[in-house]
Amino acid sequence: SAAKVTASYDAATDTFSLVAKDTGPAAIAVTDTGGLLGALGITGATQQYGKPAQYKINGGPVQSSTSNTVTNAVSGVTLTLKAVGTTTVDVAQDVATTVNGVKDFIKAYNEALTLIKQQQAVDPAGGSASVFTGSSVIQTIEGRLRRVVNTADSSLTTDYLSLPDIGINTGAIGSSPGTTSQMTLDESKLTTALQTDSTAVVSLLTSATGPLSTLNTYLRDTTSYTGPLNTTQTTADRQLRDIGDRMRLMQQRLDLRQRALEKRFADLETAMAKLQQQSSQLSGQLGQLGALNGG
Repeated sequence: SAAKVTASYDAATDTFSLVAKDTGPAAIAVTDTGGLLGALGITGATQQYGKPAQYKINGGPVQSSTSNTVTNAVSGVTLTLKAVGTTTVDVAQDVATTVNGVKDFIKAYNEALTLIKQQQAVDPAGGSASVFTGSSVIQTIEGRLRRVVNTADSSLTTDYLSLPDIGINTGAIGSSPGTTSQMTLDESKLTTALQTDSTAVVSLLTSATGPLSTLNTYLRDTTSYTGPLNTTQTTADRQLRDIGDRMRLMQQRLDLRQRALEKRFADLETAMAKLQQQSSQLSGQLGQLGALNGG
């Protein structure tokens, strides 16, 4: 069961016993919330604890473990003890996992450069700019990303001091212009480097002064709250707010001007109506005067 305990009843002695299924001398915890287990005598049952697993490696001394899963016997290796007996454990280097991890990094790297290029492009037809066109911060980030391949770690004393040494580059020397904008992987060269000296490869990839760690530090600082990317965004947001404020102020002035002009136009229409009325009255009076003079 999920309790990992076997319970048995001895009719001769009218008692229960509990036997742990797990290894190790841990006591069996019995919780009786309704009193049923106490009434049946299970809470006071005899307990038989699990025994520690014992094993030897290469004829060495006997070692014990409270679990059948042993993680500290061989560095980097997890052993699962399943039965009594002798077995041979073959430990081999997992080159494929490392190669796949490098491939994932290269894929993400190339996607980032492609996005930056797209967001800096200018429409050749209409001449309209993209989001990052002319941004010095983005141009600096792009340049730093491209330099990672040519960054060497002089603190290392191995044969692998830069990424091209283990098969990571942007194309062979002498490649035609425009064909070296993407990071590429010579999988065979990386595999050979891992099989020859995996420790040196790991040192290059993880060294605090290596190309990847220094790039990571640069990007973390650049994208931090106090970094230039956020500062540029904050400045742009403030400029947009200022433009919005000026537009609202200008609109208010235009609205006031419109209302003033509308009032003047209405006053002018009223004045013209009065003039027309007065002109009609004057014409009528002149007509009457002419009739009197003619009579």
